[in-house]
Amino acid sequence: MAGTLEVQSGALLRMGDTGEAHSLTLLSGSTLAGTGTVVLNGPNRMVVPGDFDGPVFVDITDSRARLVMPGLYTVKTSRSMVGTVESAGVIIPTNVVFSVSSASLTGPVSVRNGGTLRTMGGTVNFGGPVLVEKGAQWLAEPSGQTLNLSGTVTNLGTLRWISANNTF
Repeated sequence: MAGTLEVQSGALLRMGDTGEAHSLTLLSGSTLAGTGTVVLNGPNRMVVPGDFDGPVFVDITDSRARLVMPGLYTVKTSRSMVGTVESAGVIIPTNVVFSVSSASLTGPVSVRNGGTLRTMGGTVNFGGPVLVEKGAQWLAEPSGQTLNLSGTVTNLGTLRWISANNTF
């Protein structure tokens, strides 16, 4: 898609599960505007040409769905997510709670001061290092989840992991 795609306040642009994979690809120089919601269900993906930190809410509701970008994904508002974010990194800023279950984050994850990462169930894959800054927190909820870490974890804040026996 070239040009501007506006998803107005209260509006939904839904990529439903039709059984076939579909892509919404924003070409270089295009703009995603508005404060509405893009919903990714099924094996669908949204491809962004650079960083993604816009006001449009992307709701990834299926473990087969993917948000793809060569740049950084900044989570602007608190939200829950399943599915995959393929990016150069994920930033969870101050006052944002990013809750993930049955998800994959392929790049580094940075939880900024005042931000919270919640892992809540299913298998959550981290393809790069995870940094929990001073004043930030990572809460691994006791819900039968599996965490796969492919990089280092640097904890300067609060890391709360509860396993079945409180051991790893």
